Amino acid sequence: MKFGGITHTITDLEKSRLFYEKAFGFEPGATFEPTRWIVSPLEKTPWGTYRFVIRDPDGQLLAFGQQ
Repeated sequence: MKFGGITHTITDLEKSRLFYEKAFGFEPGATFEPTRWIVSPLEKTPWGTYRFVIRDPDGQLLAFGQQ
């Protein structure tokens, strides 16, 4: 499976945006309203791709999706 991207859920969009712009010179791209994911195993999405969601040791949710 080729990954299309990783989603990292944050609590403060503006604070995180400023951090990544300053620290790494990133330019803002698309942003989305916060999701309300819970941890889930690999599953097929309604649009036909696959994804799974894990919680890292710091409690952050990371969603991995198929390209």
